[in-house]
Amino acid sequence: MPLMFWNAQTDMNCIQHIARRVLNTGYANHIERLMVICNFCLLAGIDPYEVSVWFLSCFVDAYDWVVVPNIVGMGMNSDDGYTATRPYIASANYINKMSEVSIHKRSISRMASRVTTLLSHLALLPALVWPTAKLT
Repeated sequence: MPLMFWNAQTDMNCIQHIARRVLNTGYANHIERLMVICNFCLLAGIDPYEVSVWFLSCFVDAYDWVVVPNIVGMGMNSDDGYTATRPYIASANYINKMSEVSIHKRSISRMASRVTTLLSHLALLPALVWPTAKLT
């Protein structure tokens, strides 16, 4: 789990806000837990075990029988589909409406542009790794 979750020091406002509150109070609402923290960890490729350890260490209401299905299953979709068929994520608009975390549209637009660029580069990966692969 990245250090920013343990010390709340990051330039990412939403992560900083949530991590600081979790470290101070041991609490974050379910939107922040699943749709911000887990979504970030899923996209960043963080080991679900490390995420679970962080939740169990930092949240006052964390129990293994809750953390494993909610975080590993729903939040990170890492249990081979036993809990959920897809990750439990939401748009910035939903997060803005349902939590105290503010995600600015400009940031989303910039991030969407970067994701589009990344996906276009990934589309070329098979041809770079396997020169005989055909791009579809």
